Amino acid sequence: MERLTSLQLVKAREAERKTAIAEGKMDDPAVPRRLDEAITMVGTCMDMCPRFERYRRERENNLDKWEVIPGTKRVAHKRAVKIYERAAGDKTLPSDLRPPPVLKKTLNYLFHALLVKEGFTQTYDFIRDRSRAVRSDFTMQHEHGPLAIECHDRCARFHILALHLERDNPRFSVALEEQQLMNTLQSLKEFYEDQRGAYEAPTELEMRVYHRLIHIRDQKERREDVPEWITSHPVFQYTTQFRLHVQAKSAPITKTSRLVVDASGMEIFGKLAAVLREQGDTVMIYLVACILERLFGKDTIDDIETIRGDLTIPDIIDGISRPSAVRAVVSVPNPSQPVPGPSGNTSKNIEQVNATKIGPTASPFAAAATSFAAPANATQPVKSAFGNLASKPNPFGSSSVFGTTSAFGAAGSANATSQSHANTTKSAFAGFANGNATFPGTTNLMAVPSALPLPIPHHSILRLRHLPRPSRHQHLSCLLPQPLRP
Repeated sequence: MERLTSLQLVKAREAERKTAIAEGKMDDPAVPRRLDEAITMVGTCMDMCPRFERYRRERENNLDKWEVIPGTKRVAHKRAVKIYERAAGDKTLPSDLRPPPVLKKTLNYLFHALLVKEGFTQTYDFIRDRSRAVRSDFTMQHEHGPLAIECHDRCARFHILALHLERDNPRFSVALEEQQLMNTLQSLKEFYEDQRGAYEAPTELEMRVYHRLIHIRDQKERREDVPEWITSHPVFQYTTQFRLHVQAKSAPITKTSRLVVDASGMEIFGKLAAVLREQGDTVMIYLVACILERLFGKDTIDDIETIRGDLTIPDIIDGISRPSAVRAVVSVPNPSQPVPGPSGNTSKNIEQVNATKIGPTASPFAAAATSFAAPANATQPVKSAFGNLASKPNPFGSSSVFGTTSAFGAAGSANATSQSHANTTKSAFAGFANGNATFPGTTNLMAVPSALPLPIPHHSILRLRHLPRPSRHQHLSCLLPQPLRP
Protein backbone atom coordinates (compact mmCIF):
# COMPACT_ATOMS: atom_id res chain seq x y z
CA MET A 1 0.00 0.00 0.00
CA GLU A 2 1.29 3.44 -0.92
CA ARG A 3 2.57 5.28 2.12
CA LEU A 4 1.30 8.83 2.55
CA THR A 5 2.98 11.68 4.36
CA SER A 6 1.23 13.57 7.16
CA LEU A 7 0.84 16.61 4.92
CA GLN A 8 -0.80 14.55 2.18
CA LEU A 9 -3.22 13.00 4.68
CA VAL A 10 -4.22 16.38 6.11
CA LYS A 11 -4.84 17.83 2.65
CA ALA A 12 -6.86 14.78 1.58
CA ARG A 13 -8.90 14.99 4.74
CA GLU A 14 -9.73 18.66 4.25
CA ALA A 15 -10.76 18.02 0.67
CA GLU A 16 -13.06 15.20 1.83
CA ARG A 17 -14.68 17.49 4.38
CA LYS A 18 -15.51 20.13 1.79
CA THR A 19 -16.91 17.54 -0.61
CA ALA A 20 -19.05 15.88 2.07
CA ILE A 21 -20.53 19.24 3.15
CA ALA A 22 -21.23 20.23 -0.43
CA GLU A 23 -23.00 16.92 -1.13
CA GLY A 24 -25.06 17.13 2.07
CA LYS A 25 -23.40 14.10 3.67
CA MET A 26 -22.45 15.97 6.84
CA ASP A 27 -23.32 19.20 8.61
CA ASP A 28 -21.39 22.38 8.00
CA PRO A 29 -20.11 23.46 11.43
CA ALA A 30 -20.22 27.09 10.27
CA VAL A 31 -23.98 26.93 9.55
CA PRO A 32 -26.38 26.83 12.54
CA ARG A 33 -28.91 24.00 12.28
CA ARG A 34 -31.73 22.73 14.49
CA LEU A 35 -31.23 19.36 16.11
CA ASP A 36 -34.10 17.73 14.22
CA GLU A 37 -32.54 18.95 10.97
CA ALA A 38 -29.12 17.45 11.66
CA ILE A 39 -27.72 15.21 8.92
CA THR A 40 -27.11 11.58 9.88
CA MET A 41 -23.64 10.67 8.72
CA VAL A 42 -23.16 7.43 6.79
CA GLY A 43 -19.81 5.69 7.10
CA THR A 44 -17.68 5.03 4.04
CA CYS A 45 -14.67 3.29 5.61
CA MET A 46 -14.46 -0.25 4.25
CA ASP A 47 -11.51 -1.30 6.42
CA MET A 48 -11.46 -2.29 10.08
CA CYS A 49 -9.52 0.90 10.78
CA PRO A 50 -9.77 4.23 8.89
CA ARG A 51 -6.74 5.11 6.79
CA PHE A 52 -6.06 8.42 8.52
CA GLU A 53 -6.11 6.77 11.94
CA ARG A 54 -3.76 4.00 10.86
CA TYR A 55 -1.06 6.43 9.80
CA ARG A 56 -1.68 8.74 12.74
CA ARG A 57 -1.32 5.96 15.31
CA GLU A 58 1.78 4.64 13.52
CA ARG A 59 3.36 8.09 13.80
CA GLU A 60 2.33 8.28 17.48
CA ASN A 61 3.68 4.78 18.16
CA ASN A 62 0.20 3.84 19.36
CA LEU A 63 -0.29 0.50 17.61
CA ASP A 64 -0.96 -2.76 19.41
CA LYS A 65 1.29 -5.76 18.82
CA TRP A 66 -1.43 -7.39 16.69
CA GLU A 67 -1.59 -4.31 14.42
CA VAL A 68 2.03 -4.10 13.31
CA ILE A 69 4.15 -6.00 10.83
CA PRO A 70 6.13 -8.52 12.92
CA GLY A 71 9.60 -7.26 13.76
CA THR A 72 8.75 -3.65 12.85
CA LYS A 73 6.73 -0.72 14.13
CA ARG A 74 4.93 -0.24 10.82
CA VAL A 75 1.18 -0.69 10.67
CA ALA A 76 -0.26 -3.90 9.24
CA HIS A 77 -3.13 -2.34 7.28
CA LYS A 78 -5.25 -5.51 7.09
CA ARG A 79 -5.04 -6.22 10.83
CA ALA A 80 -5.34 -2.77 12.36
CA VAL A 81 -8.66 -2.17 14.14
CA LYS A 82 -10.16 1.21 14.96
CA ILE A 83 -9.41 2.29 18.51
CA TYR A 84 -12.09 3.70 20.82
CA GLU A 85 -11.92 7.48 21.11
CA ARG A 86 -14.50 9.91 22.33
CA ALA A 87 -16.48 11.47 19.49
CA ALA A 88 -14.73 14.49 18.04
CA GLY A 89 -17.94 16.19 16.92
CA ASP A 90 -17.53 18.15 13.71
CA LYS A 91 -14.05 16.67 13.21
CA THR A 92 -15.52 13.28 12.34
CA LEU A 93 -15.76 12.53 8.61
CA PRO A 94 -17.68 9.82 6.75
CA SER A 95 -14.35 8.04 6.10
CA ASP A 96 -13.87 7.74 9.87
CA LEU A 97 -17.00 5.61 10.27
CA ARG A 98 -17.51 2.00 9.21
CA PRO A 99 -20.90 0.92 7.82
CA PRO A 100 -22.78 -1.93 9.59
CA PRO A 101 -21.49 -4.80 7.37
CA VAL A 102 -17.89 -3.73 8.04
CA LEU A 103 -18.63 -3.47 11.76
CA LYS A 104 -19.93 -7.04 11.74
CA LYS A 105 -16.83 -8.16 9.82
CA THR A 106 -14.68 -6.45 12.47
CA LEU A 107 -16.39 -8.37 15.28
CA ASN A 108 -15.98 -11.59 13.30
CA TYR A 109 -12.23 -10.95 13.18
CA LEU A 110 -12.05 -10.13 16.89
CA PHE A 111 -14.20 -13.01 18.17
CA HIS A 112 -13.53 -15.74 15.60
CA ALA A 113 -9.93 -15.16 14.58
CA LEU A 114 -7.91 -13.14 17.08
CA LEU A 115 -9.53 -14.46 20.27
CA VAL A 116 -9.35 -18.08 19.10
CA LYS A 117 -5.70 -17.76 18.07
CA GLU A 118 -4.36 -15.77 21.02
CA GLY A 119 -6.69 -16.65 23.91
CA PHE A 120 -9.34 -14.77 25.89
CA THR A 121 -7.13 -13.31 28.63
CA GLN A 122 -4.36 -12.28 26.23
CA THR A 123 -6.75 -10.43 23.92
CA TYR A 124 -9.29 -9.21 26.50
CA ASP A 125 -8.07 -5.59 26.77
CA PHE A 126 -7.68 -5.24 23.01
CA ILE A 127 -11.08 -6.74 22.14
CA ARG A 128 -12.85 -4.80 24.90
CA ASP A 129 -11.56 -1.50 23.47
CA ARG A 130 -12.14 -2.36 19.80
CA SER A 131 -15.64 -3.74 20.37
CA ARG A 132 -16.48 -0.54 22.22
CA ALA A 133 -15.36 1.39 19.12
CA VAL A 134 -17.72 -0.80 17.06
CA ARG A 135 -20.64 0.19 19.27
CA SER A 136 -19.59 3.82 19.03
CA ASP A 137 -19.69 3.69 15.22
CA PHE A 138 -23.24 2.33 15.33
CA THR A 139 -24.23 5.19 17.64
CA MET A 140 -22.58 7.87 15.49
CA GLN A 141 -24.55 6.67 12.45
CA HIS A 142 -27.83 6.26 14.38
CA GLU A 143 -27.96 2.61 13.29
CA HIS A 144 -30.59 0.67 15.26
CA GLY A 145 -31.48 -2.11 12.84
CA PRO A 146 -30.98 -5.89 12.86
CA LEU A 147 -27.20 -5.73 12.32
CA ALA A 148 -26.80 -3.25 15.16
CA ILE A 149 -28.83 -5.51 17.46
CA GLU A 150 -26.88 -8.61 16.43
CA CYS A 151 -23.51 -6.95 17.05
CA HIS A 152 -24.60 -5.54 20.42
CA ASP A 153 -25.87 -8.99 21.42
CA ARG A 154 -22.42 -10.41 20.81
CA CYS A 155 -20.75 -7.59 22.74
CA ALA A 156 -23.08 -8.15 25.71
CA ARG A 157 -22.25 -11.85 25.85
CA PHE A 158 -18.54 -11.01 25.64
CA HIS A 159 -18.82 -8.71 28.66
CA ILE A 160 -20.71 -11.35 30.68
CA LEU A 161 -18.01 -13.89 29.83
CA ALA A 162 -15.36 -11.42 30.96
CA LEU A 163 -17.05 -11.04 34.37
CA HIS A 164 -16.52 -14.78 34.84
CA LEU A 165 -13.26 -15.55 33.02
CA GLU A 166 -11.31 -12.45 34.11
CA ARG A 167 -12.56 -12.13 37.69
CA ASP A 168 -9.20 -13.24 39.16
CA ASN A 169 -7.11 -11.05 36.86
CA PRO A 170 -5.48 -8.36 39.06
CA ARG A 171 -5.74 -5.84 36.20
CA PHE A 172 -9.44 -6.54 35.68
CA SER A 173 -11.99 -4.00 36.93
CA VAL A 174 -15.33 -5.62 37.69
CA ALA A 175 -17.03 -2.23 38.07
CA LEU A 176 -15.84 -0.95 34.69
CA GLU A 177 -16.75 -4.20 32.94
CA GLU A 178 -20.17 -4.22 34.55
CA GLN A 179 -20.71 -0.65 33.39
CA GLN A 180 -19.88 -1.56 29.79
CA LEU A 181 -22.33 -4.47 29.99
CA MET A 182 -25.03 -2.15 31.32
CA ASN A 183 -24.32 0.39 28.55
CA THR A 184 -24.59 -2.32 25.91
CA LEU A 185 -27.86 -3.66 27.29
CA GLN A 186 -29.27 -0.13 27.56
CA SER A 187 -28.46 0.50 23.90
CA LEU A 188 -30.24 -2.73 23.00
CA LYS A 189 -33.37 -1.62 24.87
CA GLU A 190 -33.37 1.61 22.87
CA PHE A 191 -32.94 -0.34 19.63
CA TYR A 192 -35.91 -2.57 20.47
CA GLU A 193 -38.14 0.42 21.08
CA ASP A 194 -36.96 2.15 17.92
CA GLN A 195 -37.59 -0.96 15.80
CA ARG A 196 -40.94 -1.88 17.40
CA GLY A 197 -43.41 -2.71 14.65
CA ALA A 198 -40.72 -2.95 11.99
CA TYR A 199 -38.40 -5.64 13.34
CA GLU A 200 -38.73 -8.05 16.26
CA ALA A 201 -35.36 -9.24 17.55
CA PRO A 202 -35.38 -12.96 18.45
CA THR A 203 -32.89 -12.31 21.26
CA GLU A 204 -34.86 -9.56 23.01
CA LEU A 205 -36.06 -11.89 25.77
CA GLU A 206 -32.51 -13.11 26.42
CA MET A 207 -31.06 -9.62 26.68
CA ARG A 208 -33.88 -8.35 28.88
CA VAL A 209 -33.25 -11.22 31.30
CA TYR A 210 -29.56 -10.25 31.52
CA HIS A 211 -30.60 -6.62 32.03
CA ARG A 212 -32.96 -7.46 34.91
CA LEU A 213 -30.38 -9.65 36.64
CA ILE A 214 -27.40 -7.30 36.33
CA HIS A 215 -29.62 -4.44 37.61
CA ILE A 216 -30.90 -6.49 40.54
CA ARG A 217 -29.92 -3.72 42.97
CA ASP A 218 -32.25 -1.30 41.21
CA GLN A 219 -35.50 -1.64 43.18
CA LYS A 220 -37.44 0.89 41.11
CA GLU A 221 -39.56 -0.75 38.42
CA ARG A 222 -39.69 1.55 35.39
CA ARG A 223 -42.39 1.61 32.77
CA GLU A 224 -40.95 0.12 29.61
CA ASP A 225 -42.21 -0.74 26.16
CA VAL A 226 -41.98 -4.52 26.52
CA PRO A 227 -44.19 -6.64 24.24
CA GLU A 228 -46.75 -8.96 25.81
CA TRP A 229 -45.11 -12.10 24.41
CA ILE A 230 -42.05 -11.30 26.55
CA THR A 231 -43.81 -10.23 29.76
CA SER A 232 -45.97 -13.38 29.64
CA HIS A 233 -43.05 -15.70 28.91
CA PRO A 234 -42.16 -18.02 31.85
CA VAL A 235 -38.46 -17.10 31.63
CA PHE A 236 -39.21 -13.39 32.04
CA GLN A 237 -41.75 -14.03 34.81
CA TYR A 238 -39.42 -16.28 36.81
CA THR A 239 -36.58 -13.77 36.36
CA THR A 240 -38.81 -11.04 37.78
CA GLN A 241 -39.89 -13.25 40.69
CA PHE A 242 -36.26 -14.17 41.44
CA ARG A 243 -35.22 -10.52 41.29
CA LEU A 244 -37.99 -9.39 43.67
CA HIS A 245 -37.29 -12.25 46.07
CA VAL A 246 -33.57 -11.44 46.29
CA GLN A 247 -34.36 -7.75 46.77
CA ALA A 248 -36.71 -8.59 49.66
CA LYS A 249 -34.17 -10.89 51.33
CA SER A 250 -31.28 -8.43 50.82
CA ALA A 251 -33.04 -5.26 52.02
CA PRO A 252 -31.88 -2.63 52.66
CA ILE A 253 -29.86 -2.62 49.41
CA THR A 254 -27.04 -0.18 48.70
CA LYS A 255 -24.37 -0.10 45.99
CA THR A 256 -22.02 -2.21 48.12
CA SER A 257 -24.35 -4.19 50.40
CA ARG A 258 -24.34 -7.98 50.32
CA LEU A 259 -26.96 -9.70 48.20
CA VAL A 260 -28.65 -12.74 49.73
CA VAL A 261 -30.42 -15.67 48.08
CA ASP A 262 -32.09 -18.50 50.00
CA ALA A 263 -33.57 -21.87 49.04
CA SER A 264 -36.89 -20.32 48.05
CA GLY A 265 -35.07 -17.98 45.69
CA MET A 266 -33.17 -20.87 44.15
CA GLU A 267 -36.43 -22.75 43.72
CA ILE A 268 -37.68 -19.86 41.58
CA PHE A 269 -34.44 -19.83 39.65
CA GLY A 270 -34.71 -23.58 39.18
CA LYS A 271 -38.03 -23.13 37.41
CA LEU A 272 -36.46 -20.53 35.13
CA ALA A 273 -33.55 -22.84 34.33
CA ALA A 274 -35.94 -25.74 33.65
CA VAL A 275 -37.70 -23.71 30.96
CA LEU A 276 -34.36 -22.75 29.40
CA ARG A 277 -33.22 -26.34 29.38
CA GLU A 278 -36.45 -27.45 27.71
CA GLN A 279 -35.74 -24.86 25.01
CA GLY A 280 -32.19 -26.18 24.64
CA ASP A 281 -30.63 -22.79 25.43
CA THR A 282 -27.32 -23.87 26.97
CA VAL A 283 -25.70 -20.51 26.22
CA MET A 284 -28.27 -18.58 28.22
CA ILE A 285 -28.09 -21.01 31.16
CA TYR A 286 -24.30 -20.62 31.23
CA LEU A 287 -24.34 -16.82 30.97
CA VAL A 288 -27.04 -16.48 33.63
CA ALA A 289 -24.85 -18.65 35.88
CA CYS A 290 -21.95 -16.25 35.18
CA ILE A 291 -24.12 -13.33 36.27
CA LEU A 292 -25.19 -15.15 39.45
CA GLU A 293 -21.53 -15.81 40.19
CA ARG A 294 -20.92 -12.07 39.92
CA LEU A 295 -23.90 -11.21 42.14
CA PHE A 296 -23.43 -13.75 44.94
CA GLY A 297 -19.73 -14.59 44.84
CA LYS A 298 -17.49 -16.94 42.89
CA ASP A 299 -18.08 -19.81 45.34
CA THR A 300 -21.81 -19.71 44.63
CA ILE A 301 -21.49 -22.00 41.61
CA ASP A 302 -19.15 -24.95 41.64
CA ASP A 303 -17.63 -26.18 38.37
CA ILE A 304 -19.48 -23.64 36.29
CA GLU A 305 -17.59 -24.77 33.21
CA THR A 306 -19.42 -28.11 33.29
CA ILE A 307 -22.58 -26.19 32.35
CA ARG A 308 -20.80 -24.90 29.27
CA GLY A 309 -19.91 -28.41 28.13
CA ASP A 310 -18.17 -28.40 24.74
CA LEU A 311 -19.33 -24.93 23.71
CA THR A 312 -16.48 -22.75 22.48
CA ILE A 313 -16.06 -19.10 23.38
CA PRO A 314 -17.13 -17.99 19.86
CA ASP A 315 -20.20 -20.24 20.16
CA ILE A 316 -21.21 -18.52 23.38
CA ILE A 317 -20.56 -15.03 22.03
CA ASP A 318 -22.64 -15.83 18.95
CA GLY A 319 -25.40 -17.43 21.04
CA ILE A 320 -25.08 -20.89 19.45
CA SER A 321 -26.27 -23.62 21.83
CA ARG A 322 -25.48 -27.32 21.64
CA PRO A 323 -26.43 -30.20 23.99
CA SER A 324 -24.26 -30.61 27.04
CA ALA A 325 -23.38 -33.94 28.69
CA VAL A 326 -21.92 -33.10 32.07
CA ARG A 327 -22.69 -33.53 35.74
CA ALA A 328 -22.74 -31.05 38.56
CA VAL A 329 -23.19 -31.34 42.31
CA VAL A 330 -25.54 -29.06 44.20
CA SER A 331 -25.90 -28.45 47.91
CA VAL A 332 -29.44 -27.41 48.79
CA PRO A 333 -29.47 -24.97 51.71
CA ASN A 334 -31.78 -25.08 54.68
CA PRO A 335 -34.88 -23.21 53.42
CA SER A 336 -35.19 -21.38 56.71
CA GLN A 337 -31.71 -19.89 56.42
CA PRO A 338 -30.51 -17.39 53.81
CA VAL A 339 -27.42 -18.00 51.71
CA PRO A 340 -25.09 -15.02 52.11
CA GLY A 341 -23.24 -13.29 49.33
CA PRO A 342 -19.48 -13.00 48.88
CA SER A 343 -18.75 -11.72 52.40
CA GLY A 344 -20.58 -14.50 54.27
CA ASN A 345 -19.18 -17.67 55.80
CA THR A 346 -19.13 -20.67 53.51
CA SER A 347 -19.11 -24.40 53.82
CA LYS A 348 -17.22 -26.36 51.18
CA ASN A 349 -18.44 -29.88 51.76
CA ILE A 350 -18.66 -32.00 48.61
CA GLU A 351 -20.45 -35.30 48.31
CA GLN A 352 -19.98 -37.78 45.49
CA VAL A 353 -22.92 -39.93 44.40
CA ASN A 354 -23.64 -42.24 41.48
CA ALA A 355 -26.50 -41.88 39.04
CA THR A 356 -28.21 -44.35 36.75
CA LYS A 357 -28.08 -44.13 32.99
CA ILE A 358 -30.93 -42.48 31.15
CA GLY A 359 -32.07 -43.56 27.71
CA PRO A 360 -32.46 -41.15 24.78
CA THR A 361 -35.35 -38.70 24.96
CA ALA A 362 -37.04 -36.50 22.41
CA SER A 363 -35.08 -33.47 23.53
CA PRO A 364 -31.35 -33.47 24.30
CA PHE A 365 -32.26 -31.21 27.21
CA ALA A 366 -35.01 -33.40 28.68
CA ALA A 367 -35.14 -33.56 32.45
CA ALA A 368 -32.31 -35.60 33.94
CA ALA A 369 -32.97 -38.20 36.60
CA THR A 370 -30.99 -38.94 39.73
CA SER A 371 -31.15 -40.81 43.03
CA PHE A 372 -28.96 -41.03 46.07
CA ALA A 373 -27.80 -44.49 44.96
CA ALA A 374 -28.46 -46.74 42.00
CA PRO A 375 -31.41 -49.17 42.35
CA ALA A 376 -30.60 -52.81 42.84
CA ASN A 377 -31.44 -53.72 39.23
CA ALA A 378 -29.56 -50.81 37.66
CA THR A 379 -26.91 -51.32 35.03
CA GLN A 380 -23.35 -50.12 35.41
CA PRO A 381 -23.64 -46.56 36.79
CA VAL A 382 -22.35 -43.59 34.86
CA LYS A 383 -18.91 -42.54 35.96
CA SER A 384 -19.08 -39.32 37.91
CA ALA A 385 -17.51 -36.24 36.42
CA PHE A 386 -16.35 -35.54 39.97
CA GLY A 387 -14.72 -38.94 40.46
CA ASN A 388 -11.51 -37.34 41.62
CA LEU A 389 -13.24 -35.89 44.66
CA ALA A 390 -13.36 -37.89 47.89
CA SER A 391 -16.78 -38.64 49.31
CA LYS A 392 -17.48 -36.93 52.64
CA PRO A 393 -20.27 -37.77 55.08
CA ASN A 394 -22.80 -35.19 56.13
CA PRO A 395 -21.13 -33.39 59.03
CA PHE A 396 -24.54 -32.50 60.44
CA GLY A 397 -25.74 -36.09 60.90
CA SER A 398 -27.90 -38.39 58.83
CA SER A 399 -31.31 -36.95 59.67
CA SER A 400 -32.85 -34.61 57.11
CA VAL A 401 -33.70 -31.01 57.73
CA PHE A 402 -36.51 -31.33 55.21
CA GLY A 403 -38.57 -33.91 57.16
CA THR A 404 -40.85 -36.27 55.30
CA THR A 405 -42.14 -33.77 52.75
CA SER A 406 -40.47 -31.49 50.28
CA ALA A 407 -38.98 -28.25 51.53
CA PHE A 408 -40.69 -26.64 48.58
CA GLY A 409 -44.15 -27.96 49.25
CA ALA A 410 -43.99 -31.08 47.05
CA ALA A 411 -44.75 -34.35 48.80
CA GLY A 412 -42.03 -37.01 48.64
CA SER A 413 -42.58 -40.33 46.91
CA ALA A 414 -41.21 -43.41 48.59
CA ASN A 415 -41.77 -45.43 45.42
CA ALA A 416 -39.13 -43.48 43.57
CA THR A 417 -36.25 -45.30 45.30
CA SER A 418 -35.37 -48.95 45.59
CA GLN A 419 -36.48 -51.14 48.49
CA SER A 420 -32.99 -51.05 49.91
CA HIS A 421 -33.37 -47.30 50.30
CA ALA A 422 -36.83 -47.33 51.86
CA ASN A 423 -35.56 -45.38 54.86
CA THR A 424 -33.62 -42.83 52.84
CA THR A 425 -34.77 -39.26 53.29
CA LYS A 426 -37.16 -38.20 50.55
CA SER A 427 -35.86 -35.76 47.97
CA ALA A 428 -36.64 -32.08 48.38
CA PHE A 429 -37.73 -32.27 44.76
CA ALA A 430 -39.84 -35.42 45.02
CA GLY A 431 -42.77 -33.62 43.42
CA PHE A 432 -41.08 -34.19 40.08
CA ALA A 433 -40.87 -37.97 40.51
CA ASN A 434 -43.70 -38.88 38.13
CA GLY A 435 -43.18 -36.06 35.66
CA ASN A 436 -46.62 -34.58 36.36
CA ALA A 437 -45.48 -31.46 38.16
CA THR A 438 -46.00 -28.17 36.37
CA PHE A 439 -45.14 -24.59 37.20
CA PRO A 440 -47.51 -21.64 36.94
CA GLY A 441 -47.56 -20.24 33.44
CA THR A 442 -45.83 -23.25 31.86
CA THR A 443 -46.70 -26.60 30.38
CA ASN A 444 -45.31 -29.84 31.72
CA LEU A 445 -41.62 -29.24 31.11
CA MET A 446 -40.21 -31.98 33.28
CA ALA A 447 -42.22 -34.95 32.00
CA VAL A 448 -40.24 -38.23 31.99
CA PRO A 449 -41.30 -41.90 32.26
CA SER A 450 -42.46 -42.69 35.77
CA ALA A 451 -40.08 -45.65 35.98
CA LEU A 452 -37.07 -43.34 36.07
CA PRO A 453 -35.52 -42.19 39.36
CA LEU A 454 -36.25 -38.75 40.69
CA PRO A 455 -35.62 -35.94 38.18
CA ILE A 456 -34.24 -32.69 39.54
CA PRO A 457 -35.18 -29.22 38.21
CA HIS A 458 -32.38 -27.48 36.40
CA HIS A 459 -31.28 -25.28 39.28
CA SER A 460 -29.43 -28.40 40.34
CA ILE A 461 -26.72 -27.28 37.95
CA LEU A 462 -25.89 -24.78 40.64
CA ARG A 463 -24.04 -25.65 43.79
CA LEU A 464 -24.55 -23.21 46.63
CA ARG A 465 -21.50 -23.36 48.80
CA HIS A 466 -22.52 -20.51 51.11
CA LEU A 467 -24.06 -22.38 54.02
CA PRO A 468 -24.63 -20.49 57.30
CA ARG A 469 -23.53 -22.10 60.51
CA PRO A 470 -24.82 -23.97 62.42
CA SER A 471 -27.59 -24.62 59.89
CA ARG A 472 -28.05 -28.18 58.67
CA HIS A 473 -28.23 -29.06 55.05
CA GLN A 474 -28.60 -31.90 52.61
CA HIS A 475 -26.47 -32.78 49.59
CA LEU A 476 -28.09 -33.70 46.31
CA SER A 477 -26.62 -34.47 42.93
CA CYS A 478 -27.94 -34.09 39.47
CA LEU A 479 -27.15 -35.44 36.07
CA LEU A 480 -27.16 -32.92 33.27
CA PRO A 481 -28.53 -34.22 29.94
CA GLN A 482 -26.64 -36.92 28.10
CA PRO A 483 -26.08 -36.51 24.34
CA LEU A 484 -28.39 -38.47 22.07
CA ARG A 485 -26.75 -41.69 20.96
CA PRO A 486 -27.13 -42.85 17.35
